[in-house]
Amino acid sequence: MSSQDIKIGNNVYVDGSVVEVVAINNKDEEQVIITVKMQDGLLNSGTQRALNLEPIKLSKDVLQRCCAQDARGLIKTTVQDRVFFFKMEKDYMILMDEHKFTLIHFWEVNYLHQFQNLYYSMTGICLLCPAEINQE
Repeated sequence: MSSQDIKIGNNVYVDGSVVEVVAINNKDEEQVIITVKMQDGLLNSGTQRALNLEPIKLSKDVLQRCCAQDARGLIKTTVQDRVFFFKMEKDYMILMDEHKFTLIHFWEVNYLHQFQNLYYSMTGICLLCPAEINQE
């Protein structure tokens, strides 16, 4: 995972615990300092390596904990008064229109922070997940 992929509001693992990225400071091209809010509410800062920062693998279970879904596992969202649905398949995401017609497959969305970034890009809403997501 590149530190360039991480955005404020993303959830990632630090030493196996789910944390929220709250600040990113690019000291220079080589060193990016990331600040995360730990589960106890304290802030911790360091490089990606120093924090032992790892991505959260995207799965149906992770999405169930983060997003309201219907019985078929569809995540409903609205963009400019149009309804869209996201659905997790084996190892990729699908975006569907209001008639559940597939619009696009997101083959490269494999981690929670990538889905959070995609969701934010489409809706302007930051999708935060609870700390109870278990590392697989």
